[in-house]
Amino acid sequence: MRHWVSIYYFELSDEALGAKLVCWFYSCICPSLSRVNRGK
Repeated sequence: MRHWVSIYYFELSDEALGAKLVCWFYSCICPSLSRVNRGK
């Protein structure tokens, strides 16, 4: 876990990689949210 966190902060230190990380994060979260809304 600690290794993953260090990679996470390293990517955030680079704006280009940080932007990719945000895009990846939303691509994972948005389908989950739509799945939850559909469940209701």
